Amino acid sequence: MSTKPTPAKSARKAAPRSAARAAPVAVEAATARPARKPARPAAPSAAPAVEYINPPGACPAQGLYSHIGKVSSGSLLFVAGQLSVGANGEVVGAHDFDRQFRQVFSNLGDVLKGMGLTYNDVVKFTTYLVHSQDIPLFMKRRAALFPRLFKGPLYPPNTLLIVDRLVKEEFVIEVEAIVRGND
Repeated sequence: MSTKPTPAKSARKAAPRSAARAAPVAVEAATARPARKPARPAAPSAAPAVEYINPPGACPAQGLYSHIGKVSSGSLLFVAGQLSVGANGEVVGAHDFDRQFRQVFSNLGDVLKGMGLTYNDVVKFTTYLVHSQDIPLFMKRRAALFPRLFKGPLYPPNTLLIVDRLVKEEFVIEVEAIVRGND
């Protein structure tokens, strides 16, 4: 493998410090995009923006989820795992699955609302639990909550993982999501 610098690297190294600072402005100006044309109104569609599908021949889902989440339009947003954190940054319900379940889905709802979205824009969940003994309780709480969050009767795909621990020892559940954005 050659260690000889490429011309671009050589030019960067040789440039005076003040020129290096000015370069991003010049690059930004050179790559500025022209103003976008106004978007055409979307054609009416019978299909929802996010559709949940259980294809023929697939085994039955083992909970309240579908095998596929299909996005018809919009960008994809990757929502970081939501933890049981209160408005002031405190852990809510340390080691208490019920309180953390409620807080996690409340926090996720706040993130969605902040982006002008709802739970019906969720394409997929990934759920992390610290204790496998919490799986039946997770299923029970989800069965009670999801009909209130989604227009149903199908729900987003969900991968459920059991992990050794989360970022803080007090956390017992974390939920991340992939969401369809409004473009």
